[in-house]
Amino acid sequence: MTNVMPHDKKVEVVEISAGMFKAYLHANHVPFTVDSEEGQRTEYQCDTVLTAPMSFASDAAAAEFFTEHHDELVDAILAREAVGRAKADAEIAQAYLNSTDYMVVKCTELGLSMEDEYPDEYVKREDSRRIIREYRRMVS
Repeated sequence: MTNVMPHDKKVEVVEISAGMFKAYLHANHVPFTVDSEEGQRTEYQCDTVLTAPMSFASDAAAAEFFTEHHDELVDAILAREAVGRAKADAEIAQAYLNSTDYMVVKCTELGLSMEDEYPDEYVKREDSRRIIREYRRMVS
């Protein structure tokens, strides 16, 4: 998720229950200037991910862990989110293929060209198959 915040911190630790912590991990900070009633100030746009709950002895121990493993955690979470988005896109693409299969059957039965009879749907079906192939490559 892209986030805008007034600081360039990389890690913000939150205790969610006794000994259980999550962290907001921020990466790829891009500074920009904001004009307000108080004058100009710098804010930062960045990518933000939220970790799963983890057990630590203290807030300081959690902050140390999340800071030390910041880059690898951000990369892993972003990769997992990308797979989730790709899966959702592939499911939508498959639903589109299923909903337009009758066009293929109709064209086949009548000896017509799908590309000529349904040009927009033909292109979208090709794109849908590409999306599904990309997802399958990602998870295999």
